[in-house]
Amino acid sequence: MATVNPSPGVSRLRVAVPSVATRVASELRLQIAEGALPPGTKLKEEALSEELGVSRNTVREAFAELASERLVVRQPNRGVFVASLDASDIHDVYAVRRAIEVSAVRGGGSAESIAAVRAAVEEGKRAAEAGDSEGLGSANQHFHGALVAMAGSERLNTIMSQVLAE
Repeated sequence: MATVNPSPGVSRLRVAVPSVATRVASELRLQIAEGALPPGTKLKEEALSEELGVSRNTVREAFAELASERLVVRQPNRGVFVASLDASDIHDVYAVRRAIEVSAVRGGGSAESIAAVRAAVEEGKRAAEAGDSEGLGSANQHFHGALVAMAGSERLNTIMSQVLAE
């Protein structure tokens, strides 16, 4: 099989593939956002590496990524914990959400993105009628994520996923 070399001046395209640590961080971020890992939960490196089928070093890298996003905190001689927010943090999170969500909604959105918002509202109604507080919390997260998705911006979606996880 021959290798094709690009002509001089032509660059090769590279596809960015997320590292395993980035994928582990994404999974943990989702679990934090969904409430499966509430604030104060101790994250055990060994248990997570076994559960996710990755090395402990990979879990450490994921923890470093999440720590840089303020989603987990390392406590010397104690371990890694899901971060807890104080009143000023909560105020800050709501200020960011307000800025992003209002901007996203003002831009309108595709029929598909509006349908996703409606679906999240219906999910919330079903959870409320069933008295399912966990389901209601998940529906709330889905609603706010869907609002931002109306903007059609991967950057805003990434920012909002971190904000929702906080």
